[in-house]
Amino acid sequence: MKGNSFYPVSKTLFWLFVLAFGMLTLGGAWPVEDPYVLVSQCFSAFYFLYFIAITPLRLLWDSVLS
Repeated sequence: MKGNSFYPVSKTLFWLFVLAFGMLTLGGAWPVEDPYVLVSQCFSAFYFLYFIAITPLRLLWDSVLS
C-alpha cells in the first residue's frame, strides 16, 4: 500500500475530510435551525462517504498508472 504522496486525488480528499471534521465539530455548537442543519448534513455525508470512496479511488488510480 502506497502513501498519500502517490495519490494526488487522495490528498485533496484528505484535506476536505479534515475540513468536514472541523466543520462538524463547530456544527455541534450551532442551534438546530434550518441552514445549520442542512450544512451539517452535507458535511456528515461527505465525512462518511470519504471512507467508502477512498479505497476504490486508490485502486482505480493504481490501475490507471500500471
